[in-house]
Parts: sequence; structure tokens; C-alpha cells
Amino acid sequence: MNAFQFYRHLKESTPVPVYLFKSDSDFLVDEAWRRLVRSVVPEGARRFNGERLDASQVSAAQVVERLRTLAMFGSKRLVMVDRPDQWNKAQQEAVAAYTSRPNPRACLVLAVPLKKTPKILETAVGAAGLVVEFSAPGEKQAPRWIQQRAQALGKVLTAPAAELLVQKVGPDLPALQAELEKLALYAGERTEIDAEDVDRVVGQNRSVTVFEMVRAAGSRKPREALLALHRLLEEGEPPLAVLAILAREVRILWGIKDGLGLGLAPQEIAQRLQVPLFVVSRQQRSSESFSDDELADVHRRLQDLDYALKSSQVDPVKALESIVYRLSTKKGP
Repeated sequence: MNAFQFYRHLKESTPVPVYLFKSDSDFLVDEAWRRLVRSVVPEGARRFNGERLDASQVSAAQVVERLRTLAMFGSKRLVMVDRPDQWNKAQQEAVAAYTSRPNPRACLVLAVPLKKTPKILETAVGAAGLVVEFSAPGEKQAPRWIQQRAQALGKVLTAPAAELLVQKVGPDLPALQAELEKLALYAGERTEIDAEDVDRVVGQNRSVTVFEMVRAAGSRKPREALLALHRLLEEGEPPLAVLAILAREVRILWGIKDGLGLGLAPQEIAQRLQVPLFVVSRQQRSSESFSDDELADVHRRLQDLDYALKSSQVDPVKALESIVYRLSTKKGP
């Protein structure tokens, strides 16, 4: 079961006695837990009957004891345990045994990382309840994800706005949600949130650094371009993410250069590339600083590096430095 199916289940069905949440995203697990509490426990009883525990701080026997205890105010007792994969086999077996005869007035949730799910727990929960996988969207899926979140707030986030938001913030789900809520407040009674709204409201961070890196490369200033690259890395951007960002910028530059060569207006280029107009205006000068051969060469090298980083022990920082330096020292058109 995925997240969408789980939330539909909460709306349309009676909660089951036991759930297994599989995810590497604390944000998605926290959200699912809150939604489940609201669904299972009446508002006035949530303080007493919704309990979240850490497996490193509690034994399986203590968890089972809590589940067997009568809930206050005649409500259901809801208990969530984070990281039961850290329990030894005997403790996991004890919880698995509980799932075969669960308390009908209780609900147990076990939360584990995607790739560290004990087989005994997955099998037991699969037989007695539901196994739910919450997959965090990557950089490519994040724009669609944040558009769906906007719909839940009664807003329409345009595709260029979603792309720009992810470009600025990255695929950081809590940060994306926080920025979306700011945008919704900024939009007020307006339903649509566009790229200009994102540009005004969302803090300038990595997108500006990437622009500075590309602009410095176009101006043949390798030192400044490398400094911008290192700022991105020092701010915590993983090398693979920087690679993806740089590849996207090169594709945009190439698209702008191609559009200008065809005699297209900036508005037509923006529509063709599915980017905000101001991105075309901002990157036009940089696109004119590179030849088609240069952009093709860098794009090929970025593709080769992507493969190398995923399949070997290449030093990602040195490899990125090499590409940025090469881009900054070419002759241009």
C-alpha cells in the first residue's frame, strides 16, 4: 500500500489493529502518524491515548503491556514505535505474536526504514493489518508532489512555479511544505500561485548560487565559478544533487541558445522550455557566452559523471571542479 491508498483507507475504512510504516522520510511518517491519530482517537482523548515511543528506550513487553491497557475515555489506545528493527529477534517475535491476537481497542504502528524492515514484522503485520510504504519524491518528482500539496490547501501551483520552488529549495520536503504555506498566505484569496510569486516570496538560496556559478563560467572567471560550486557543497548539497542542478542549467542554456538561433521571442522560449520568463531573461547573456560545441561537450561530460558517480569510487568533488573549470575556461562562440 502506498501513501495515497493509506489516506484513502483512513477516509473510507475502519482502522486496522496494526500498521507497518516503511519510509526513509521522517516528514512523511510524522504526517501519517498525525493523520492516523486524528482518525482513530477523538480530539479530547488524544493527549492520553496517542503515544509515540522509541524502540531504543522501551522493550517489546512494555509496548504490548501498553496496548493491553484500557484506553481512557472509552477511546482506542494508539501506540507507535519507531525503529523496532533495532530490537533483537526475541523482542520482534514478541510483537509479532501480539499481532496474531491484537487488542481490538488498540492500534499499533511500527515505523522502520525502507531497507531495514525485519521480515518477521513485515510478515506478521501483513497478515494482521497493513504494510504502508511512504516513498519520498526525488528531485524530478518533487514538483508534482508539491503541486498536489498545493491542491490540499485549495491552491493551484503552476508547473513553472513548482519547478522554480524545487530549484530554490531542493527536494527537502519539510522546507518545501513550509515555503508552500508561506506562498498560500501570500496569495491570499487568489487561487493560482505562479513563478513570479515564488520568486518574490521564497528565499534566494541554491538557485542564486547556481546562477552565479553559470554566470561566472560564462564570463570566463573560473575562480568565481569554483567558489560558487563550493558554496553549494558547503551548504549541504550532495554532489549528485549539484550534478543534477548543473545539468539542468546546461540544458536550459542550450535551449535558450537554440531558441534565439531560431529567432524565437523570450516568451516563446520560456514556453518551449517550460520555465518562467525571467529565467530566460536572466540566462540569455550566459547562453550567448557558450558555443553549441561547448554546451554539448559539458552535457556529455555531466552524463558520464552521473554514471561514474553511481557505479564507481570517483571523487565527486574533484570531478565537479574539473567540469566547472573546463566550462569556465573554454573560448566560447
